[in-house]
Amino acid sequence: MVSPRGRFHARVGAAEFRFVVVVLTLVAWAVALWTLAAPAGPAVRLPCGYAVRDRHAELRTLAWAAPLAALAIALSIPVLFRLGRRLSSARPLP
Repeated sequence: MVSPRGRFHARVGAAEFRFVVVVLTLVAWAVALWTLAAPAGPAVRLPCGYAVRDRHAELRTLAWAAPLAALAIALSIPVLFRLGRRLSSARPLP
């Protein structure tokens, strides 16, 4: 018998999974395009790999900013799954 829950989490439907993938992909593209289009400054160069090398950001800043960004992404995933589940159940696809 298969459990309705995974080992560590509730199972996720295909619609919710696709929703999360699309949203996170769009966010990543938006950040990348913003980084390329915005005037060059420390806040803009922070996501780029050469921020420390070119001394636009300090290693101390990246030491807290990178884990914070990873934590924000990790915490957004369950919220996006819930939102995707709510949207997919509100209007079933044909």
